Amino acid sequence: MELNLEPRLAGQLLLAPAISRAQVAEVSRRLGQTLPERHHGLLPGTPAPAVGIDENPVPIVRLLRGQVYAGGYYYGHKHDTDRPVAVAHVSFRYGPIEIETSERANRLETFLAGQVYSIARRPAKEKAARKRLADFNFVEARSVFPIARSSPSP
Repeated sequence: MELNLEPRLAGQLLLAPAISRAQVAEVSRRLGQTLPERHHGLLPGTPAPAVGIDENPVPIVRLLRGQVYAGGYYYGHKHDTDRPVAVAHVSFRYGPIEIETSERANRLETFLAGQVYSIARRPAKEKAARKRLADFNFVEARSVFPIARSSPSP
């Protein structure tokens, strides 16, 4: 797609920070005041409403092969600590959106395949799913192997 923009303006637009949906109208108004008329077609339009997801989370468990590496202080016992370990990575799916457990926000807006989704997470349901995994003796890798790395299993 050819936009016929001056390189400097194109660079500024590409380097501009992401804006929230609530700021789009104001950013469009202010850009409209400063951009030449011929570039008004580039102004952000009114965003489509977000699709709300009101579902219980579905736990996603991926089995990975992790590797525990000996640190510089363990040269004498390297064969005891350098070894593969089994790791399960847990995330949660709400509708088509997968959310990592490291994500702390309870309300999220995310973009996928041209659509914005609004998700109200259900922390109690996620906690119950993690407890069920703990009941099967799954523990966080960091609690057992603080220097573990994981990679997808072959």
